[in-house]
Amino acid sequence: MRVAVLAAGLAMLAGGLVAPAGAAEATRAVMQDDRSASGFSSPRLRAAPASRVPLDARVGNLTVRPDGPLGSGARRLTSASVRQDLLRDRVGATVVLDAEPTGIGTESYLTVAFGHVADSTCYGDLQLTTITWGTMAAGFSRAGRTITMSIADDQAGYETWDCAFAVLDLDTNLPPDDNTVRSVLLGGLVDVPARPQLSLGAPEVLDRPVRRLPLVRGNWTAVTVPVVNRGRVDATGVRVTGAGRGLRVRGARIERVYETGSSSARIQVRRTSARTGPLRLTVTSVDAPSARRAVRTRPVRAAARPAPGKYANRSGTITFRVTSGRRLTGFRSYTRTQCGGYPDGFPTYTMNTYSFPRSRIGLDGVVDRTQRARLYGVTLQVKIAGRRATSGRFTYSGPDRCFAVDTFTARRVGR
Repeated sequence: MRVAVLAAGLAMLAGGLVAPAGAAEATRAVMQDDRSASGFSSPRLRAAPASRVPLDARVGNLTVRPDGPLGSGARRLTSASVRQDLLRDRVGATVVLDAEPTGIGTESYLTVAFGHVADSTCYGDLQLTTITWGTMAAGFSRAGRTITMSIADDQAGYETWDCAFAVLDLDTNLPPDDNTVRSVLLGGLVDVPARPQLSLGAPEVLDRPVRRLPLVRGNWTAVTVPVVNRGRVDATGVRVTGAGRGLRVRGARIERVYETGSSSARIQVRRTSARTGPLRLTVTSVDAPSARRAVRTRPVRAAARPAPGKYANRSGTITFRVTSGRRLTGFRSYTRTQCGGYPDGFPTYTMNTYSFPRSRIGLDGVVDRTQRARLYGVTLQVKIAGRRATSGRFTYSGPDRCFAVDTFTARRVGR
C-alpha cells in the first residue's frame, strides 16, 4: 500500500525541503477505496453535506489510520487536528508524533493537506510541507514532539474543503514508493457555525474619541462606546457594562448589532472618589463570546458655571436659553432636512425648525441627551462654560428616511 499521486512535478524550494504553500497543481490523494491497489482501506470517509448557514471555520480531528505503513517513534503520527479559518483566511494544524525527532535519521517530511472527498478519496487541494527536524518551513514550529502550523492562505476564506490528511514521508520525491511513507492520518472536516465576533472601539465624549476619560466628581458623564461585530451573523441581546475603582457605571443595551456591522452604546460614568482606576468595559451577547477594553480615567474640575441668558450661533439659526438653575431650555434649530434618496429616486431637501426638551447641564458643562419617540429621534450634545457653548451637535431622524444634522458653537447674546 502507498500514497497515490495524482499529479507529479511538485516544485521544491532550495534544498528540496519545502513545498510551496499554494501548489494546488502538485496534488496528492490518500486513497480510501479498498478496491484500489494504490489505496488505503478505510470505508469511513464520506463527503460532508454543504452547509446552509454561515460558517466561521471547518475543523477536523484526523483519526482514520489506513492499513499499510505503520512507522514508529518520530516517524509515526500519534494525533493530528486541523482548522480552516474562514474569517481570517488561515489554515492551522496541531500534529503530535510518537517521539521527538533528535537528529538525522529521525527526521521526516510532514505534509498537511486540505481537500475534498470524491469516491471515498480525499484529494489534497492545498498542501503544506515541512521537515520535522532542523529548520522548519515558514508557519511551522515544533516543541518536543508537537508540531503546530498557522499559515495565511486566501483559499481558506472561500474553499469548501471537507477532508484533510497528514503524511510523514522520508523524502519528497514523487511518486513516493512503499518505503518512503511512514505514517498517515486522515478524516473529514466538521462545520463550525458562525457566531458574532464583538469588540469595543475607543470610547467617545461629545463625539470625540478620548484616551483618558475626563470625570468630574459627583457628575454623570455620558460616554459613547462603539460596538463592532466582525462576525457573519447578527449579535442579539447586546449589553455594555463597566466597572472600576472609584467609579459607578450605568450600562446600556443594544437590541441588535448586524453582521459585519457596528452600533454604539451610551453609558453613564460617575466618579465617586478623589482617585480612580481604569474604566473596564465589557460587551456581552446572548450568542457571542464577551469582549473587554480598558480606558484610563483622569479627575478634572467642574467647568465654569454656565451664565444664565439667551444664546445663539452666529447665523441665528440655533437659539436656546440657560437658566440660573443649570437648565437648558427653549432650544430651536432651523436647519436643512434630507428625505428619501437612492435607490428610490432623488433625495428632497426642506428647511425645518426643530426643538429639544428642557435638559439639565452637568457639572462638566455638558448636555448629552437623546429623546426617542415612536416615529422619530433627536439628540443634543453641547458643552457650556461661562458665556460660550462649544462642541454643539443636533441630530434628527424620522420617517421616510428623513434626517438632519447641525453642528454649532454659540455665545450668550442677552438676558
